[in-house]
Amino acid sequence: YPIVIVSGLALGMDGIAHEAALSANLSTVAVPGSGLHDRVLYPRSHFPLSQRILKANGALLSEFEPSWIPRLESFPQRNRIMAGLSHAVLVIEANERSGTLITSRLATEYNRDVLTIPHPIGSATGAGPHLLMRIGATPIRTPEDILEALQINPSEREDTLSSDLSDAQKIVLNTLSNPMSREELVARLNMPIREANVLLGTLELKQLIEESAGIIRVKK
Repeated sequence: YPIVIVSGLALGMDGIAHEAALSANLSTVAVPGSGLHDRVLYPRSHFPLSQRILKANGALLSEFEPSWIPRLESFPQRNRIMAGLSHAVLVIEANERSGTLITSRLATEYNRDVLTIPHPIGSATGAGPHLLMRIGATPIRTPEDILEALQINPSEREDTLSSDLSDAQKIVLNTLSNPMSREELVARLNMPIREANVLLGTLELKQLIEESAGIIRVKK
């Protein structure tokens, strides 16, 4: 779908969001709490991730000077940029005093939607989402709930995904004009099984194919 994932490059859910976007061939924008020079980009463990984001035609964005070393106050400050860039903020988890709640408050001030995922009662990381739902955030239970919140028509999916397909992925879909087993498909593709499995895994993530009872078919 025509969705861009904006997050903060931090450890935990931010990194997971960027990784998921890359896996699904979605564009993603990272807003770190540091400058963008290679020497200071924070967190250091996500430097390789930042380079993958750029190679995938994503972006790194910061209002700080290139050599800015992050401080504690840098992170709430950058949160307003993430809130301002986005049509909606999705809160996965947050405790009662999480900086994520600052982003949610800013999103409300900027007239953006706030979405959140319900947690089991008593979950420490669910305290923030439950608080947000009490004051009007939209609960998200399925991916379709996100599409509805963003007013995206499900029919937009096919055209958007097709334009992102590599030549190899298009060959796989054409080969699957008739459903077949994985073994038969790999043989017809005439490529190493590891390479074929990567292609099939990517197409499954895109929800373009499905496998049932050992048979792979194009998903309708």
